Amino acid sequence: MPAGAIAIYREATAGDNLDSTSYVDVDHDTTVWEDTETFEKNVGAGVTLKETGHYLGLWNEAAGLGGTLNRAEHTGRLDYNGSALVGSKGTKYIRGLEGCDESEPHGNLIFNVATANQTLKAQIAKTGGTLTGITRTANMAGLQLLKLDDDWDYCRLRITGTSTQQLPLGVAWTYQDELDTDSFAHTVLRSPIQFKKVGWHLVTYCIRAKATSVPAARLGFVPGFKRLTPSVAFSEFGYSFGYTRQLGGSDHGTGTACFIFYNDTADSTWQVYVTKYGGGGQLELVDCAIQIAKLPDTVANACMCYDTTGGQSLDVSETPFTWGQEYYDNDAFDHDTGSSTDDIVIKKPGPFLFFGSWIANRASGINRYQTKSEFRKGGTAYQYGIPGSYNRGSTVLYSGLNHAILLPWLSVDDTIDFAREDESSSSATAPATIASYGGFSGIYLPSIFPKYNQGWFLQ
Repeated sequence: MPAGAIAIYREATAGDNLDSTSYVDVDHDTTVWEDTETFEKNVGAGVTLKETGHYLGLWNEAAGLGGTLNRAEHTGRLDYNGSALVGSKGTKYIRGLEGCDESEPHGNLIFNVATANQTLKAQIAKTGGTLTGITRTANMAGLQLLKLDDDWDYCRLRITGTSTQQLPLGVAWTYQDELDTDSFAHTVLRSPIQFKKVGWHLVTYCIRAKATSVPAARLGFVPGFKRLTPSVAFSEFGYSFGYTRQLGGSDHGTGTACFIFYNDTADSTWQVYVTKYGGGGQLELVDCAIQIAKLPDTVANACMCYDTTGGQSLDVSETPFTWGQEYYDNDAFDHDTGSSTDDIVIKKPGPFLFFGSWIANRASGINRYQTKSEFRKGGTAYQYGIPGSYNRGSTVLYSGLNHAILLPWLSVDDTIDFAREDESSSSATAPATIASYGGFSGIYLPSIFPKYNQGWFLQ
């Protein structure tokens, strides 16, 4: 099958013990969708990638336990043919107090497969903390794969080794895995990436950091996607968040993102810019990477909406975010900025890729919150693609996340939204979203993959 093939697997049973301090393979017992010409679920963990070329990989896990006051840190990643993929890691933190005994790590990247019929696995390890008895949560873990088009232009950069930098900073990429110069330019050891062409781009990044404060401290950081020229601006859709406690071995945090944006000016320059909150000292950056795909000029069906007001509370109810402003609302989508601003209504049948993100804060407080987010159809959550974020309060009053979901079949008049729910037992004032620091967007996949124009999915 040509570019556009989809595979989605989720875990319905779970219960697996996640105490291992070494990375272990995680299985997914339910196949949601599998284009079998390109993908084959293995017996046990992993999936065989039958074709060479570029893929988008999305994963999420869920861990939890009750009745403890201690800490734990879990890190997941993708493993290709026995080697970890740099840029695929995601880390989340369990504290235990005030009901924050759950975590939902997630990650994403664009990667290139050089040899057909190799195995891709999702893996997870307890990379810090003293907790035991942690188990995998049912109906919340997933692995999603999308075969991309090798005719597109790509930029894939990473940091080799460890880079210790004082924040705020523009991340300096030290190694180029791939750089198609028709669409991109970049100088090693420099921060900005030049986008030569006007048009749609798909971006994934992972900023993984370790605190170096003395004494140990809490520290949060917010990566954002920042335009330097022709004028300074941030993409509302390009923010993420990482948290590190630096106690009990729980000393890493990860901000990971997957989003689209429209570059409206040729030869503009962009960078991942990281701002630190709380704690002292520096952050050591490790396992960081960014990948960008220049989407074809035929893209006509996309929707991008965001919130210019903020103040949406992350309370205990499962509540959809509302989006009062939109950039694009093309004919596969319908979004109303006046009413039902939480919903994107589907106007063409077929496969979609959706993206959701938010950043929240509060003015003060020492309470803890754990917030998960879910993509929903008609108010019912999908049981994969579920990210989470921890808000400590005290010196780190921020939280947030950024993730994506593949929806292999939607019908006309289906409604899709992006919701949040506080999982903690805190009774204090909950965090609230920050204006223009998050959004909800989607691509109608037939607009970027020629195979869908053959109408096979309508038969």
